Parts: sequence; structure tokens; C-alpha cells
Amino acid sequence: MSYAKAGLLDVSENNGGYADISNSDNQKLTSENYFTYTDEYFEGQLNSNFVLGASWYYNRNESSSSGSEQYFDDSFDYHNLSAGTTWHEPKSGMNQNTMNSYYFRMNHSFRDRYLLGVTFRADGASNFGMNNKYGYFPSVSAGWRISEERFFQPLLNVVSQAKLRTSYGVVGNASIPNYRTISQYGNGSTIFNKELTSYVTLSNLGNKDLKWESSRQFNVGLDLSFFNNRLEVIMDYYTKSTRDLLFEKQIPITTGYATTWSNLGEIQNNGFEATITSRNIHTKDFMWVTDLVYSTNKVKTIDINGETIDTGNNTIAREGIDWASYSIYKRLGTWSLAETEEAAKYGKKPGDIKYEDVNGDYKIDEEDRQLMGTGRPKGNLTMVNTFTYKGLSLMVDLNYVYGFKIMSITHSMGENRPLYSNSVKDILKAWTPENQNTMVAALRLPSDPFFGENEKDSYMLHKGDFLRIRNVVLSYALNPKMLNWLGEVNNLSLGVSVENLALLTKYPGYDTEMGAFSTDNGQSIDFYSYPRPTTVTANIKITF
Repeated sequence: MSYAKAGLLDVSENNGGYADISNSDNQKLTSENYFTYTDEYFEGQLNSNFVLGASWYYNRNESSSSGSEQYFDDSFDYHNLSAGTTWHEPKSGMNQNTMNSYYFRMNHSFRDRYLLGVTFRADGASNFGMNNKYGYFPSVSAGWRISEERFFQPLLNVVSQAKLRTSYGVVGNASIPNYRTISQYGNGSTIFNKELTSYVTLSNLGNKDLKWESSRQFNVGLDLSFFNNRLEVIMDYYTKSTRDLLFEKQIPITTGYATTWSNLGEIQNNGFEATITSRNIHTKDFMWVTDLVYSTNKVKTIDINGETIDTGNNTIAREGIDWASYSIYKRLGTWSLAETEEAAKYGKKPGDIKYEDVNGDYKIDEEDRQLMGTGRPKGNLTMVNTFTYKGLSLMVDLNYVYGFKIMSITHSMGENRPLYSNSVKDILKAWTPENQNTMVAALRLPSDPFFGENEKDSYMLHKGDFLRIRNVVLSYALNPKMLNWLGEVNNLSLGVSVENLALLTKYPGYDTEMGAFSTDNGQSIDFYSYPRPTTVTANIKITF
């Protein structure tokens, strides 16, 4: 509810006061039902667990709003909308979605050495049309504790534990807006023939064949520990194929629509992950532990029906290349005075930006865009060292990320439009008759057609590799004997931490981890992105 009496500056000084009332009713119901059965077989050598269940989810929202303005008196607040002489357009709506799932799971352990798990799910969602309400998702996993075998016993002095794991499974995704499988109309009103007239327009092109997105993943892993668990290693390799991607695809505007939801081809993820924990030194008074976590992931487009898909932010998807690869022009520099005639063939003049004409047709268009990497890192390495000496503890967390490119729109705009924004120092490298061998265009007046030219090109791309000191924590716990004089105090510790202590990188911007847009494909787009702050925190912890 909102209300403003007449005469409020910049609020209701011209409308005689207004009042609005909005209502929203949310209903959510969840029902989860399952049976569990556990038993032993073969004199306790085989332990089995079975689960059979079903679940239902219901979510409904109803909303309405109304209001008016031009009140003859301020005493009504929002309790008498009919007292206003000008009514606001009333609105109402309803949104509803439901899900239903049936599932079965069984886990077996034979001699606590051989492990087997099997699951099956049938999930239904109202988001999809009658043709494809349900998706079916099986999975299987197996494990082998190798260190429990007799032949492994001679190695136990070195290898304390060894376990081999593997799994294959299918999972589904139904994350689309409601009612996208049916064609919809939108309505409004306008003045026609001096009367307020309602109209109806096309708003959504339905797709009754839209179905669940499914991801098939194969994983193989190895768990090892050495020297009585002083060194632990966990390794995983996985390959994940996602098919029938739910994608809002652009379609010709001549259809009357701009986009429609469809199932799009296949992309593949391949990756490797490793975790190493090493207890380097472990004595009565001193301990040093190191944790290393490494991961790498590559996303490749396998099948999208031979099309090129715009994935946003000057990135594309095309069969055989990395998903969301930058597709931009290659900046060669600027046109010189000696190239006046050549520049004129492209509608340019000396001092303008010079792009590579890939096909030599004297036009810079879509055919001249080139693939120049992605904003997704190839690898991520984290190292955490923890040192403890009696009551004193120091933790240092380092993070190294490599193999990706950042598109710095911020830096480019700081070079080409000094009349409207603050400039970066590279503006001093701008083209002049005395400085023609430069990547920075000549400074232009706003009346110039190439003023502030901001086409996304290779000059905006920068290596994003960085090393960040993410966190440093120093703490000291007082010896309990020192607390006797405090009576009821059992423990007391003091500490200080610094988050985001330092960033080491060659990237010219403020920060390497940013996302100017709210999509995965915008994760390495720097558009006046605010950098991460450095935070210093002091704390005291008292236990009674």
C-alpha cells in the first residue's frame, strides 16, 4: 500500500495526491513420502538399504492492484480509492507451477569393500506441455576399497587407504518460466477514435514439444592416503554431456515474436579435480598443514543444428568451439596519413580505428569477426597453509586462476570519450599527426560520426590470470591457566583477519573477478565493475 497527500514536492504536487493498494497471495504446499528398508544378508557380509518415495510440490501466486489520484481531501489515506477522480489502471494476475516426482534408491555394501548404488527418478513439471511432462533419470555408482584386499596388506605401511570410485547418471533441468509451452497473448489499452479501447497482441510463441534438459555425467575417482593419513589425495575426472538445452532462441521478427524457448543440441563439459591435504609437520607444540585444491573445466559445443547462436556480450556458440567464445574484430591500430585513400574505402579517415578485413571485401561486418578465447578460466588452484604453535595460529589462503580473458569496456571508454567520463592515462597515446603508430584513436568532437567508437574488439581483451591473497587470519588462544583470575571464563582468544589482502595481476583494471551482467557469459566483462574491498576484522571470543 502507498499513499501521498497532495502537494508533496516531486511526488504529488501535480496529481492532487494518490493512493495505491496491492495484494499478493502466495500458496506453497510440499508433500514428501518415502519408505526405507534396511537388511543384512549372507551372515552380515552384505548390507543393503532401499528407499521408495514420491513427492509433490505446489506453488501458486495471485496478485492484484488498483489506485486513484486527484483527491479533494487528504483524510482518506488509502481507505477510499473511489474518492479519487482519476483511477489508475487496475491489474491482476496468477502464476502457478507444480512438480511431481517418484524415486527409488538402493545401496549395497559387501564386506564393507565392494559398494554399489542404483537410483531411478521420474520427475514431472507443469512447465512443459502434455507431450513431455515427465523426464526419466537413472544413475548407478560403484566403489572398491582396494586397501581392504589381502594382496594390498604389504603396502599399508605406505598407502594407508585406497578407494576407487566410478559413477554414471542422468539429471534433469526444468528451469524455465511458466507457460512457455503455450502461445500467449498480451493486452493493453489505448486511445482510438477518441475512446479508450482495449487491444490484444502476440506475446509468446509456445512450443508444445519443449522437454526436459538432461545431463549425462560419467565420473571416475581415486581416494588415497599415505603414511598413516599424513598425506591425503582425492582425484576425480568427469565428462558431462548436456543435451536438449533449454534456451531462449532468437527468431525472425517477421513471425511476430522476438524469441521462443526451444531445446538446443548438446554441449560437453570435461574436467579434472584434485584435493591434496598434507600434514607437513606435526609435533607436540607445532603443526603445519597444507591444503591444495585444483580444478579445470572445458565447455565445448557439440551440436546446435549447424547454427551459430548469440550467447550475449559478444560471445557465440558454434559446433566444435568453446561455449560462449568471444567473437570480435581484430584491431590492427589506427589509419595513418599515408593510408588516407585506403581508409576512405572503408568510410574512415586518418586517426580512426583500423580493423582487419578478413575476407578483403572493403567492409567491416559480421564476416570479419574472429574467435579470441573465452571468459571462462581454464584452471583454478587454491592453497591454504595453516601454522599452529601452541596457542598461536596463522592461516594464509592463496588463489591462482589462469587461462581466461577479460573484456574491459571500462578501459576503452576511458580512452575514447573524455568529454563525458573520466579518462585513463592511455588517452595520452591517442592518434595525432605526430603520433600515428598507436592503437588509440584520435580524440574527436561529439559531432564526429566516429566519436566514442566503442565496437568490441581485440584491443579490449586482456589476460585475466591472477594470484589473490584471499584471506589471512592470525589468532591467539590464551592458556586456560592464565584465565584462573577471570573466574567463570573457560576460554579466551584474540584474532585479526584480512580479507582480499592483495591481488597480483597484469590486468590494468581494478579487479579480475567481476561480472557486469547477470549471466554466466558476462562473468569476465568489466563495465565499471566495483572491485572487491579489502576488509580488516578484529575479534575476541570468550567462552564461559
